[in-house]
Amino acid sequence: MRYSPQGMENPAARAEELRAQLRDASHRYYVLDAPTVSDAEYDRLFRELEQLEADHPDLITPDSPTRRVGAAPSEKFAKVTHRRQMMSLANAMTEDEFLEFDARVHRLFGDEPLRYVVEPKLDGLAVTLRYENGRLVQGATRGDGLTGEDVTANLRTIKMVPLQLGGRPPAVFEARGEVFINKRDFVRMNEEREKAGEPTFVNPRNCAAGSLRQLDPRITAQRPLSIFFYEVGETPGLTFATHWEKLALLRELGLRTNPENALCESLPEVKEKYRRMLAMRHELPYEIDGSVVKVDSEDQRRRLGAVSRTPRWAIAYKFPAEEEATTVEDIFVSVGRTGALTPVAALPEIVRVILESRPAGSRPWEMPKQSPACGTPVVREAGEAITRCPNPTCPAKSVSRLRHFASRLAMDIEGLGVETSIQLTETGLVKTPADLYRLTYDQLVGLDRFADLSARNLLAAIEASKKRPLRHVIYALGIRMVGEATAVALARRFGSLEALMNASVEDLQSVRDVGPEVAQQIHDFLALPGQREMIRQFLAAGVSPEPEPAVAAAGPLAGKSVVLTGTLAQYSREAAKAEIERRGGRVSGSVSRKTDLVVAGGDAGSKLKKAQELGVRVVDEDGFRELLK
Repeated sequence: MRYSPQGMENPAARAEELRAQLRDASHRYYVLDAPTVSDAEYDRLFRELEQLEADHPDLITPDSPTRRVGAAPSEKFAKVTHRRQMMSLANAMTEDEFLEFDARVHRLFGDEPLRYVVEPKLDGLAVTLRYENGRLVQGATRGDGLTGEDVTANLRTIKMVPLQLGGRPPAVFEARGEVFINKRDFVRMNEEREKAGEPTFVNPRNCAAGSLRQLDPRITAQRPLSIFFYEVGETPGLTFATHWEKLALLRELGLRTNPENALCESLPEVKEKYRRMLAMRHELPYEIDGSVVKVDSEDQRRRLGAVSRTPRWAIAYKFPAEEEATTVEDIFVSVGRTGALTPVAALPEIVRVILESRPAGSRPWEMPKQSPACGTPVVREAGEAITRCPNPTCPAKSVSRLRHFASRLAMDIEGLGVETSIQLTETGLVKTPADLYRLTYDQLVGLDRFADLSARNLLAAIEASKKRPLRHVIYALGIRMVGEATAVALARRFGSLEALMNASVEDLQSVRDVGPEVAQQIHDFLALPGQREMIRQFLAAGVSPEPEPAVAAAGPLAGKSVVLTGTLAQYSREAAKAEIERRGGRVSGSVSRKTDLVVAGGDAGSKLKKAQELGVRVVDEDGFRELLK
């Protein structure tokens, strides 16, 4: 079918008519769940519009249903500064914690009427969409709450996202929602990927987040993403008395809200709604992990205000952890890079052992006497709880050691995953990590699943690893008892691999947090001829670690214990940690009364809450940047 001015009296009018019909059909299908046309009829109208726009490109509009297929790939996401901050929620893990929240709210308002809106807490990714004159012009992730990433092209591919608002939209309207994947769609997608030989996704939340952050929108368009809208952002000239009014306006404009939302007039109603949602959580088509309880009155919200990036007028009332009885079907043993044998049970997370339900005839499990990877008799040193394989050429140790060497906190060699590590080890191309630096293009393209581009990319990543910081190289060696923090301390104290190799046990003990046992482990490891030869090969291949920068003896972070929580927009966790340590601070993994500072990024959780309870100083990313200055 072709359209021409002669064959059609008014192509522009027909195109607009088709767009209106398709928008209405999509709204009824995806938002109202009340379809009025068959799939075949929808496809016929869609193909007619596609052909019409192909014949008359000047008729194509940004909000046409045909524009959802995905634009050209982007090199990276642009940053979007949120005009109104996107907050994260504090959590109530128990009923007592939720009642404390309710009591705090009531203390401020006394006898004032107080209503709550209760919504399912979806496990997805928060986004904000900006419409101008009813047309979608920008969409962004929450990011750190102040700055997100521009994912407009990806959001356009989601069928539930209207490209043109219905009703009578304001000149500027910002809607906020949660992108997620329905459980059934997730299972179906993983089944299709498994049949195609592609890796499957771990859970719907990670899949939704990864899909929305694809640089190629055409990939996003292939993923079954859904969305519910739950809040209004910037709306100049428009005010609301209640949150319930905002939800009504979202629906009026064609933006899908959750049908499980409820307006509750009293605390008992809130608790009952929570219990009902807990009971039906597995019947819902999507994953939820609790209820979000919000004060309904906008005036009361303003008076309650917020703490840092957490509103005082809302809380995530989380469901209790699930427990289920199961049977241990099997126990297998993995061998790590240090030869440690780790038994792994084939079952979900263990909460407790139900002895009374143990099947008759069950027999105690015992650690194997030989390594399951190489058959070498295993040993357990006096005073240790870990059983190890002593064979230095054990293939399982070689693969694990290679994976550790290439990991993000070590040499950070992108593309050197499990399958590639196994291939390189089994083919004999890599016996020790030093062999990586002798790999050639011809060797790699001779392996299964290695094409020209993947071979060149891996070689480039290996080459780039030659300039990693000294702390990364020390950590990459895989010395027992040497974690990231100890590697940093060793790098600062000795400054080079050569100096570290020549250090005595006494020299090593002089390093902060290195006791006699750890010092002996490091010394014995570096005294092994094989390890010394491997390090010499590193250096001969051009590995020249960057020295540790000087540590500031004074400044706002010097000598301070700092905890990082949440997601920072401009710093990776490692980069933020390096900045703190460079200024004489020490990064801790948990909040206590000894903590001096907490840096809270987006989606900060229990650590932020504990800091607030203990009165520990908290700064957001902007405050963190100021401290770094």
